[in-house]
Amino acid sequence: MTERVVDFMGLLGFAALVQAVFLGAYFGFVKIKQSKAYGLLACLLLIFAFTLLHDILVYSRYMLDYPHFLATGMAFILAIGPLIYLYIRWQTSQNFHFYWWDVLHFIPFMIGHWQRLDTYLMSANAKGARLQAIFARIAKGNAIPPLQPWQDNLSHFLFWHAQPLIYLVISIFLLNRHRTRIKERFSYTEKINLRWMQYVLYGYCVIFGLEYFLEIYPQFTGKAFWSSSSPVSISLFSIQVYIITYMGLHSQNTIALSENKESSIEKTQPVKEKKTEQVLSNQQAAQLNERLKEYMKETQAYHNSKLSIQALSEALEVSARYISFAINHQQRQNFFDFVNTYRIQEAKQLLLDDKTRNWTIAAVSEEVGFNSRDAFYRAFKKNCGMTPTQYRKQADNH
Repeated sequence: MTERVVDFMGLLGFAALVQAVFLGAYFGFVKIKQSKAYGLLACLLLIFAFTLLHDILVYSRYMLDYPHFLATGMAFILAIGPLIYLYIRWQTSQNFHFYWWDVLHFIPFMIGHWQRLDTYLMSANAKGARLQAIFARIAKGNAIPPLQPWQDNLSHFLFWHAQPLIYLVISIFLLNRHRTRIKERFSYTEKINLRWMQYVLYGYCVIFGLEYFLEIYPQFTGKAFWSSSSPVSISLFSIQVYIITYMGLHSQNTIALSENKESSIEKTQPVKEKKTEQVLSNQQAAQLNERLKEYMKETQAYHNSKLSIQALSEALEVSARYISFAINHQQRQNFFDFVNTYRIQEAKQLLLDDKTRNWTIAAVSEEVGFNSRDAFYRAFKKNCGMTPTQYRKQADNH
């Protein structure tokens, strides 16, 4: 009789499963009133939870007691890519609406279940017998099933692995475009760059890559790299859940910013021009650039941690489109770097001034307009090639 396994890996996965269920329910029933985007995030968490449940049952051998879950895990993974893609689209696109045809993204998910229908309809005894054969093969050190012809392997890859890969690539593209766009409009990105979703995407890339590696490795070697992929899947999906849980509970503005009046890209007048479009003559751009520099020095507008190009446009009574063009073509910068240049210049003075020399780095950061200490460090190092602490020490040594 196959022994059941209860160890750290199973407990880790179970803890993540519980977190995913509770946070998914919280997003789906409470936070969804704030934004419908939470509904997509809730679905993503619940699918992570179901996948974890499947893999925990396989890893612990308790699948023998609950054979009805046999073969369900992989089919549900086909919904992860579309959910991530739709969530990122919702958060980064202007005037996004969910239309009925968006359901078409989930056709592979439905086909996956259809292909497994014969397994789903098997009796509990038949499923148990199949599981016993699989676990017996693993116990003997032969974890791989009989090798399949390359044509079957190719069709399997195109359906089960190409779909997640396509959605990952598109989602990463949308996320990078979003991060570029907000730097053209805002002087802060900490709460609106969806960096946490980037971690989720990269984590899913790792999961996808390892799962595929574990699947194709035996096709070339005739041996299994590991006896089972379940521990890998459990650990990586658990990390994904912990990332979303942490960001969801500690960064209230990180999620659903497309409906946040204060910092949303959607609520501001878009800067529609392309960098190559000549919206001003060179002379006009130069004149506006000088006016911008004069305004920044006189008003110290960069002290406003939430300064946006739209706010600058209203203050100068000049189109945001023209301001963006002048900064791009005269300063060779985006709006984000343009504003941070002034902040860093003042920060360098504060770090060395006798009156403010004893200020903490965090105090200097806040004084010049940065929202966070980490953002200040990144901008300072990009501008000066060293951290604020190193800059201060270097000045002391001289």
